[in-house]
Amino acid sequence: MKTLQLSAGTMQGRPVVEFDKTKFTVTARNEVNSTTTIIELQILVPPANLEYTYPSTIYKAGQLDLPAW
Repeated sequence: MKTLQLSAGTMQGRPVVEFDKTKFTVTARNEVNSTTTIIELQILVPPANLEYTYPSTIYKAGQLDLPAW
């Protein structure tokens, strides 16, 4: 992960190492109240040479003539 912006609640970046599934407690607060939740994240790094067997064509509804997979 490249950046974590606490004020905006965003994470940004490209993973370079895998990370096991881990639970994080996230708390949001303002002047009135606060709330807490638990999120679970796992980082998986995609293969370096990923190739698809099907073309990257966008089909309209009803135009896909490929067998169901």
